[in-house]
This record gives sequence, C-alpha cells and structure tokens, in this order.
Amino acid sequence: MRILLCFLLLSFGCIITSFAQTDSLEYLNEHRIRVYSKEGATYYKVKHWEGVAKGKGSESIYYMSGEKESFIPYAIMDSVKEGMSASWYKTGQMSEKKFYHKDNVHGITEKWFEDGRRKALAIYWQDTLHGTVKTFYPSGALKRLDMYEKGKLKEGHCYAADSTEIAYYPYQVEAKFKGGSEGLYKYIVSKVQVPELALMTGIGGNVLAEFIIDSYGDVQSVHVRKASYKEFADEVARVLKKMPKWEPASLDGEKVSTKYTVPVKFSIKE
Repeated sequence: MRILLCFLLLSFGCIITSFAQTDSLEYLNEHRIRVYSKEGATYYKVKHWEGVAKGKGSESIYYMSGEKESFIPYAIMDSVKEGMSASWYKTGQMSEKKFYHKDNVHGITEKWFEDGRRKALAIYWQDTLHGTVKTFYPSGALKRLDMYEKGKLKEGHCYAADSTEIAYYPYQVEAKFKGGSEGLYKYIVSKVQVPELALMTGIGGNVLAEFIIDSYGDVQSVHVRKASYKEFADEVARVLKKMPKWEPASLDGEKVSTKYTVPVKFSIKE
C-alpha cells in the first residue's frame, strides 16, 4: 500500500509539473492588464508552449464566461509573433484578423462590425502601412480610402456617411504626453525619489512598467512587469499613477485607449 501511495503521489506531481511547463493562466482587467484574482477580472489568458526547447507557443484570451476573445501565435514565446492572429466578439463573430511575420504586422489586416459587415481593411509591410487602407460605416458606406507607401501617406480621402467627401483626418494618431517623449522623460526624472535602499547601499536597478492611456487621456491600470527591487517598482508605479492627462490616441477619427510601456533605470552616481 505504501509503494502504491508513493507512486500515485509522484505521478500526480509529474502531471502538475508538465502542466506548469506547457500552460499558464493569468487574469486580466478590461484593459488586458494582469490582475491577481478572478474578482474584477474581465478576461483570462492562457499561454501554451508547444515545447520548452523550441520556444513556440500561443496566447489565447477568453471572456470570463468562456468564449474566446483573441488568439496570437508565437515563434518564440512572449517575444516573436508569427502567423495569423484573430479576435472575436462575445457572440463568436470575428472582429479582427491580422498576420505577423518576425513579430511585425505584415500583410492584410481586416476588421468587422459585430453584425459581420466589413469595418476596415489595411495592408501592412513590416509593421508599417503599405498599400490600401479602407474603412466603412456600419451601413457599408465607404468612410476612408488611403494609399500608403512604407508608412508614408501618398493619397487620402475621407467621406461622410452620405458618401460626401469631407476634410481629411489621419487614420491613426498615437497618444502623446505634453512635450512628447522628452517631456515624459523629464517628468519621470523630476518626480521619482530614489528609494532609501539605493541611497544606503548604492545599488541601482531597472523597472519596466506598462499602463493604459484611456480615450479621455487619463492614466489607468499601471502595472510593473519587471523590477530589480520592489522599492524601485513601488516608486515608479507611484509616479506613473500621478501623471497628468495625455492627448489620447485616435483611430479613424475616434479616440481610443492604448497601452504604453516605459523603462526606468536607477543609477546611483557618487
């Protein structure tokens, strides 16, 4: 009986270890930022590794009720996207389909409204717009017709819902901090207080944080992905949460939320 009991325990342990090596589960909020419990989660994410040595895998996000929300394939897990990714409405209707090559969006990207009507079509070349961009109103009427060449707009036309041509506006605009990247750098440097740990020991470290700029320009869901020390992580999170409003991103004339990642390095100089 003792031998059998030990065998069962060892077998169970092997099953758990195997699962941990090939799959992982995370809970996400409405901005797809990681949270640490089901409470308040809008989605859950499952990462699957095809083999630890190869590094290939995929990432699937599900609504908490179980319907699949998105799928992304990886050639190198968490690093290099490769192949077709897709997103779905909760009804099961596909909302977006795009292709990755060596971690770049490459080829035709398509979007649909929840009723199945086409919403947008864009052609990318190594993560930049290259070719036709078309967007549509829910009625099916053409909203935009742009032509790009390696990221540069060559010709663009925008239309009202009644097909009348109107003044042109950019297809996509990134979120912007006052003063741009330099302004953001100056803000962080001026607000961060070096933790006592670093002052006493002279050690430095790095922090990689991410956050959402919502459609109103407010900072949401600050999350530290990596940090050398907890004290550094806490200080960077404190500063980012108190940032002033940004100019929000826009897509096809509509304000949208966007994720932003910022690295911070602590270095103590004598």
